[in-house]
Amino acid sequence: MHAKNSYTFIIGPTNIEGEAVLSKASIIMEAEEQRGLALMDYRPIENEFSGGISIRIMTEEDIRNALAAFKQFKEYSKYPEGYQQMLEAALLNPMLKEIDLIKVEKLFRSKVERLL
Repeated sequence: MHAKNSYTFIIGPTNIEGEAVLSKASIIMEAEEQRGLALMDYRPIENEFSGGISIRIMTEEDIRNALAAFKQFKEYSKYPEGYQQMLEAALLNPMLKEIDLIKVEKLFRSKVERLL
């Protein structure tokens, strides 16, 4: 899927059921946007996609890093509408510090395995 770097996408927030959707079209659009910033670091996702997708919940540190990257690159890259506000709202969510990432990721894996 990649030449030097993996593509990384931030999606969310989830709906009331905890679901978030990432379409094929949005994956391709996001990948091309990233590739445009660092052409030598990526191959076209349509030709090189391995089929592997990793999903994880963002920690507070991840969210802060995403906000810092947004501030640094917002003039050079397109971000989804409301991106900054989404991340800032996530930082204010009182559940952020209470999430047990290990339990959530195990639950997610079991749901994905049932879908496959």
